[in-house]
Amino acid sequence: LATQVGTMARGNWYAQPGSLLDLWLALDHLRQSLRSHQLDLLCGRHALFAAAADDREAELREELLVVEEMAAGMPELSEEKRLQLATVLSQAARGALHAALRRETSPLLIALEQAVVELPGPAAIAQWQGSLASHLALLHASLRQAADAFAAHGPRCQALASQPESLDEIAGQALRSRLQRQAQALKQRVEGLEAYTRAVLFLLTQERLLRGAQPGDWALWQPLHGLQLAMTLVASQSQEKVSNPHGHELVETEERVKKYGLIADGSREVAQELRRCADLVEAILQGKPVTYDFEALMKDTRTQGHLKHLGEEFDYIRSFLNAPGKPVEAAAREQLAGSIFGKIARREGRLVHLLRAADQLDRGLQEGAAGVLPGLKAMAAVVTGLPEEEDLQEQLQALEHMIG
Repeated sequence: LATQVGTMARGNWYAQPGSLLDLWLALDHLRQSLRSHQLDLLCGRHALFAAAADDREAELREELLVVEEMAAGMPELSEEKRLQLATVLSQAARGALHAALRRETSPLLIALEQAVVELPGPAAIAQWQGSLASHLALLHASLRQAADAFAAHGPRCQALASQPESLDEIAGQALRSRLQRQAQALKQRVEGLEAYTRAVLFLLTQERLLRGAQPGDWALWQPLHGLQLAMTLVASQSQEKVSNPHGHELVETEERVKKYGLIADGSREVAQELRRCADLVEAILQGKPVTYDFEALMKDTRTQGHLKHLGEEFDYIRSFLNAPGKPVEAAAREQLAGSIFGKIARREGRLVHLLRAADQLDRGLQEGAAGVLPGLKAMAAVVTGLPEEEDLQEQLQALEHMIG
């Protein structure tokens, strides 16, 4: 967050040293990235193009080294904790990362999961409560400034569209190049704001859950999930409607005039959406009634029903949050398993096991008769556990409904 604050305020990515909070966020992001790559490996996603897996692992090793360096220079950590983290991260970055992740139960992921859970603690989260308000205020101000920048970009593009005779002049060519660079910078600015939003909302969620207060109802949480979805949409729009079209090389003057007119319209749309996001942040910060149209947002992002289903799952676990205990937790887990997202998660789990069994069978066929039987047994074990056809059809229809 310190780095992102520096970016928002001064445009400098490395303006401030990391804090314990930054390390916690970095560890959680690293854990999720490694888990995602592990699933890709288990499912054989890179089987036909091994170079893609090598490229991804190079990126992950770089991230491991960055987090290792961050942890080594963290005075808030005890010497024991620093050594423990350094050992785990160093071995992963310099060792057989591929082999470590090919195991479904990875000691590396278990160690990172433990670090994420234990590192800050509820007391530290409570101490950050005051800074969260300042981060929300900075996010609000930054969204307003970005909206103004996009709003200013639109008329400049519209001026080119209204004066086609200037497009081929030297001054016109220089202006087109300058506007393209500006659009790229604006897109990167929104992407930075999207990342900043995710970090702030993650901390705000953790602070609400760990400070010991009652979780409240879904109306308190829906704006947080809605804001994250809205920022994903506006980041995509900044690229598709503003940045990318600048790079389209068109010969005909009429086509280029049309292009800059569309970019001007796209800039105004992005500016308007950024202002809506700023209004939503202001409502969250000040506890005002939320007026954002989440139904229209879900329609625009093709996620109809997303917030509704999240609200249903929140109701399942609210009783557990109010009064933790094993019987209440078991009931909540059973309800979650039957939710639409729970069914999707189960299907993903089955797919992982099915693809692993198929990979084992394929390798067995290459080895000869001795290797076929273990592969067939693995495949049979997975297929035996699949649900009935009617259940599969019901789940398929639910998934189709979710993706619009």
